[in-house]
Amino acid sequence: RDSSSYRLHPPPFLSFARRWRNAKLLLATCGRKARDLMLVWMMLALARSFVPLRTVWMSRRGPPRLPRTASDLRARSEPRLPKRKVALLLGYSGKKYWGFQLQNNDDYPTIESEMIKALASSGVVSERNTEKLHKCGWSRSARTDKGVSAARHVVTVKLELAEDEGMDVAVARLNEALPADIRVFDAVRVTKGFEAKKSCDRRRYTYLLPECMLASPAEAFELFQKYGVVEDFAGLRRSIVESKMRGGETHTPSLWRISSDETRRALAEEFAAYRADSATVEALKRILRQYVGTRNYHNFTAKMKADSDAAKRYVLSFDVEGDVVHFGGGGNPRWLRLTVVGQSFMLHQIRKMVAVAAEAARTHRAADDVKAKAIVDGLCRRDDDVPLQLVPGDGLYLGEPIFHTYNQYKSDDAIDRPKLLWDEDHPKFHTIEAFRSDVVERTILKDGSPEALLPFVDHLWQVTVFGFQLSPDDPIPECNLDAADLLRLSRPFDYDANDDGNNGGGEKTRTNEPPEVTMEDDGG
Repeated sequence: RDSSSYRLHPPPFLSFARRWRNAKLLLATCGRKARDLMLVWMMLALARSFVPLRTVWMSRRGPPRLPRTASDLRARSEPRLPKRKVALLLGYSGKKYWGFQLQNNDDYPTIESEMIKALASSGVVSERNTEKLHKCGWSRSARTDKGVSAARHVVTVKLELAEDEGMDVAVARLNEALPADIRVFDAVRVTKGFEAKKSCDRRRYTYLLPECMLASPAEAFELFQKYGVVEDFAGLRRSIVESKMRGGETHTPSLWRISSDETRRALAEEFAAYRADSATVEALKRILRQYVGTRNYHNFTAKMKADSDAAKRYVLSFDVEGDVVHFGGGGNPRWLRLTVVGQSFMLHQIRKMVAVAAEAARTHRAADDVKAKAIVDGLCRRDDDVPLQLVPGDGLYLGEPIFHTYNQYKSDDAIDRPKLLWDEDHPKFHTIEAFRSDVVERTILKDGSPEALLPFVDHLWQVTVFGFQLSPDDPIPECNLDAADLLRLSRPFDYDANDDGNNGGGEKTRTNEPPEVTMEDDGG
């Protein structure tokens, strides 16, 4: 170094000598307590004097990395395999799982937790990298709720494979470690910047709707009366109102739910034989088509403000796809396959969209396109909050995530980055479709058994009791109000003290009308 560098940054030994000389001079002139403090100061000065030397050493060689755990010791002794970023295509039946995303509690198994276990046990990802998912580049294209299945789902992960091991080897090892209701179909090399969540620009969902959900309110109520679900329907509603006003349960399920399992099964047998007419199915399609485009869906989810930009969602298509789904004999239920494609969906959005469409069709309120559009427009207005029912989640499954932009601009077969597209020309197409029909849909339909209709029977009875508001102007039964609104409706009226008594034999006039009720409860 030249002399200028010494003036700017003196070497550590010069800095320490200077501080030591100053410390000795101070110790000679201080008392006992001061000397103790000065000794502490000298130790700190000694540590600070070697900071420049340590900084130079760390900048050249890097900080020392010492193994801290047993897994780190094993990792140092094992040879490292090259990482390959791939997109895994998988399918699963979500009936016994608490959704896709990993939960903090191990008592709630999820699809993601099973995948992480399989990645580590199969050896395609080292155990130290599965402890923190960002180390293995983990990313999911969608999240499914509790009980929801997926025919096709894509996740991103960095696999650690030897050079002579292909993707088919990794798929086979993963399937050996996974349970039978979760299958990996394919592993595709992707670009370095690919992430399943950010690169997915569309998602296709399918909802299997039984035709009995299109039964008219009169037909459904007749069946409920036939099996003696309730003898006094008006009395049931009054008891729900009284229970809420006494401070009971908000939705009083013990009062209105069908408690007898035998009655529920008998009703499911009856509803299984129901067949919707073509006019009702056309009305259903008419409502579904009104969802296409960008709309404000704040009423179709939970805890979403109407002025939030997150409430705006873009739907590309929504229609009844293909023929009816029917397993078994003529007395088994028939199902309609509703398919929706959109950029993204909020919590409960699809289930509420299907519920609105089914209710409008069965009540004949979507006789033409004008009426159908008026229903959807009214529910998507920012100024109106409408509590909507939602259909059971049993019929919903993820059809597939779509990577349109990636396939068009990023994929390249010349460098082994093929398109993320598994169409009819793909060699694994038939295997994927077989899993969708034989595992996902058969699990939802329970092989055509009327038992699959039990949650839908409960939904029809719930709508019968509490009603379904398809417009902000629709009347709604008092039993669907919460306790606060019921108490405001039942409070005594004030009387005009200046009344002269000439109103009908001396009766006093009510001066204030009942307050306008704000609907906040979603009715069961």
